[in-house]
Amino acid sequence: KALGFLKVGRKRLFVEAVKTSDFADVKNAFQEIEPLCALDFYVHERYQRAGFGRQLFDAMMRRERLSAQELGYDRPSPKLLCFLKKHYSLSKYKPQNNNFVVYEDFWTRPGSVWADRSKESGISCRQSAGCQRAARPARQEGQKDLFSRT
Repeated sequence: KALGFLKVGRKRLFVEAVKTSDFADVKNAFQEIEPLCALDFYVHERYQRAGFGRQLFDAMMRRERLSAQELGYDRPSPKLLCFLKKHYSLSKYKPQNNNFVVYEDFWTRPGSVWADRSKESGISCRQSAGCQRAARPARQEGQKDLFSRT
């Protein structure tokens, strides 16, 4: 009997690069990354808020030898955003046009694979009010929202 599932996979993403100056820079507007991404995450409603989601997520991270801030998230639901904030202290991200979420900690937290790469390339993630929680990305017509009760 399955209580939930977590689907992950590598995705090539073009994310908005962090601005290094106030001048428009079309050439470096986007940065290509290929992080492991959480594509689907679901725990049966009857078993939510009992620790199963955290166990599932922690087991995946141990197996992949990554932390929550090193992942990309495909169209995270409001429940998943709250889960990540509660358990992993992840809250600041910049909305992307491709509906993926990559948290600021992806670039800056010590020990992160990408933090070392961003230091080498001179990229630093700015701390600004523009990284506040955005509206949830729209679902495609006919696509079921696994985390809603309707």
